Amino acid sequence: MSDSLLKNYRLPLRRTLFEVSGIVLFSVVIGLLYNLLSPRGIPLLAMPEEEENGWEKYAISLETAWEKYDSGEALFLDARSADDYAAGHIRGALNFPADDFESQLPQIFDLLIGDREVITYCGGEECHSSTDLADALRTAGCVKVKVFYSGWVSWKEIGYPVEYGPAPGAREGGKG
Repeated sequence: MSDSLLKNYRLPLRRTLFEVSGIVLFSVVIGLLYNLLSPRGIPLLAMPEEEENGWEKYAISLETAWEKYDSGEALFLDARSADDYAAGHIRGALNFPADDFESQLPQIFDLLIGDREVITYCGGEECHSSTDLADALRTAGCVKVKVFYSGWVSWKEIGYPVEYGPAPGAREGGKG
């Protein structure tokens, strides 16, 4: 009697487990489809973090920097110190030292809004201030940011337009 009783319980138990598994599988599939089609869906896999030098995809060449400059399509931001800026910079570039991001942002925020591309640069490929500034700008919501890696050194060497002197309104020898 106990064998037949167990057999009678196993059949409904198997059927119940099969039905529950089917409902769970169906729910997972529906949830995944909804997530996939939803504009507010969450990523199912973690996005790989950018490598330390992941700015290569945002880097522009000297030629591209010149084209953007010559056409007036971009705002150039010199990420070097006020003293380095005063010693020479790309004509028309604004001094925006990466170290002074928080204090400088309100002064030029209006220039960063819109479709105008922003190009950061510093002393050259050995300098990382341009990427630091670009990171900070992107975090603040400025998405059209490029980095001109070869920077001031290559710009000056090729003979493109340069200026000397402190940023407008800056104190000599101080931070602008």
